[in-house]
Amino acid sequence: MKKLVVNQYRLFCINVVLLVLADWMQSSLLFQGMPFVVAFFKYSALLFGILAFILEYKKGLNIGETAKLCFLLLLSLLTCLKTRNMSYLLIVLIITTAKDIHIDDFIEINFKVSVICAIIQISLWILNCFVSLGFPIYENAIEHRIGFLYIHPNMAAVKLGWMIIMWLWLRWDIAQKKDYVIAAIATGLLYYTTRSDGCVLIYVFILLMILKNKPTIRRMVLFWGKYIFFLIGIVSYYLSVHFIGYGKSSQVSQYLDVFFSKRFAMAYLAIKDTGMTLWGQVISTEHDWEGVDTLFHFGNYTIDCLYIYLFVAVGLVWFVLISLGFYNLLKKSKSYKYAVVVIVFSLYALIELHCLYLPKCFALLLLKDCIFDSNSSEQSVQLH
Repeated sequence: MKKLVVNQYRLFCINVVLLVLADWMQSSLLFQGMPFVVAFFKYSALLFGILAFILEYKKGLNIGETAKLCFLLLLSLLTCLKTRNMSYLLIVLIITTAKDIHIDDFIEINFKVSVICAIIQISLWILNCFVSLGFPIYENAIEHRIGFLYIHPNMAAVKLGWMIIMWLWLRWDIAQKKDYVIAAIATGLLYYTTRSDGCVLIYVFILLMILKNKPTIRRMVLFWGKYIFFLIGIVSYYLSVHFIGYGKSSQVSQYLDVFFSKRFAMAYLAIKDTGMTLWGQVISTEHDWEGVDTLFHFGNYTIDCLYIYLFVAVGLVWFVLISLGFYNLLKKSKSYKYAVVVIVFSLYALIELHCLYLPKCFALLLLKDCIFDSNSSEQSVQLH
């Protein structure tokens, strides 16, 4: 009988599976009212992440890697304490324990587990259409927006949309015309059912993937990929803080706000109400605006923009680190494939904050190459 060897790679795989399952449960109506189940999977993922971390770093690190790693761990712990949210430590643990692991391994595990969860989710939604299980068919009956039993149609669009991107990523070098057609049809169906504007960005990914062999497109994508996260973040902040006023900036912000589903208006309120934070803070969108808010009439508001969420909740330092990370990543790797993901992620961050979390979107995992003095993930050895 073959002896089961517990190594860093296996612990990493278990960690990813648990994390994806926890994220699914947290995003699903099926598990609403069962926070203890979600907590069990999330903290189990944290435990296996710590074990994988210990095994990985028993091998030793050079001084530069050790300094960067200690800084990230201490910063993530501080942010967790400030925000009362352990998710940021999980993000850093996944990135650091993936030091010598091929990024395709993470994406493949994530994709397979997510597909199984999505099949369960969508099958129950279809059954619910014929035999009432007590769940809504439409999240918004007027617009006929379907959430497929996720907590919101936008959540369904994020999770299912990035599954399409993961599938395309895994087929990057072998993709044929039929693959692009399948992806385009799936994206069209996702937009038709969820009515989420984020689906347009999946088409951006498909288009840039089709054009991957065009030298001019490659140069443009690599150039803009280095700066786009930082630039969009600054522009989104500027338009948000100038939402109220009489100048050109306010006019532009209010005009765009119509197309961005009041995101700039809500961002303005978030900045005005909570202020900015360097390391993180606890925020609430539950406010009594009656008698005060005579302009917006929101009641309560939400933060849909990842950039604003970083500025007012997670911390400005994380925005700077991610911006520098993407710049250094693309300067070092010169990977068109990476640049396409960074561009799509940066555009997605303008309308959706949930792309911050690795089970939904793998973009931040690319930054592991900025922490460690190792070869690009595209050249790393798979540790099966």
